[in-house]
Amino acid sequence: SSGINAEYGLARNAIAAISVVTFFKLRGKTPDEISQLRFIACTLVLLILLGLQLYLGWKFVQTVLSWRHQAKEVALAQKKADNFWQQRKEANKEAKKARAEKRAAKAAEEKAD
Repeated sequence: SSGINAEYGLARNAIAAISVVTFFKLRGKTPDEISQLRFIACTLVLLILLGLQLYLGWKFVQTVLSWRHQAKEVALAQKKADNFWQQRKEANKEAKKARAEKRAAKAAEEKAD
């Protein structure tokens, strides 16, 4: 997708350059000195440029939204992992306690004998 964006960027820059050159060429002229054809061509170029800008803006928004979505997924996965390890920790503590109680009971039993 970056190749496509680069191509659109190139096209956009070329159209922008043509627009600027045309603007400076036509700046000193009065409207009746500008041919209908040139006016239509300039309008078309500007519309194409606007379309490209809108398209690239839309792609950018989509990209940012997908990044946000990915970040949320990562955060959720992290939370799940943290919960899992917390549960393991607690389970180990419980098992340790149970073993200690068993040992104590056994020691008490041996003492009674």
